Amino acid sequence: MNTVRYVCRQTSKYEVDLNLYPLINKVLLFISGAEWIWIIVIVGVLLFGAKKIPELARSLGRATGEYEKARLEAEREIRGYRADGSKASREKLEAIAKTLGIDPSGKDDDELREEIERAIGSSGSNGSK
Repeated sequence: MNTVRYVCRQTSKYEVDLNLYPLINKVLLFISGAEWIWIIVIVGVLLFGAKKIPELARSLGRATGEYEKARLEAEREIRGYRADGSKASREKLEAIAKTLGIDPSGKDDDELREEIERAIGSSGSNGSK
């Protein structure tokens, strides 16, 4: 059997300190998902008033929209930088391959890197002997 204990402590002759934290914690544990939404709505109405709530919701919606626009713009810029960077790196790989006498046509970047490494490795081992 579960019982709730109140912790009482007499601080002076006329005062009693009642520790309600365990009781409050147990009550809060029983409140799950949807109830919190209602609690937040009620607290919002009490704090801001019923006339101010739609105005706050509109400003929150605008802020969310601005955030989404900024996020999408940042993603577009990042994609653009990646595309520019991959073109530049491909051009560098092709230039290196041509100087080493490797035909870059029909090969992806990884295959081209492997051939360049093989060519550099074989020329480096020949030069060191």
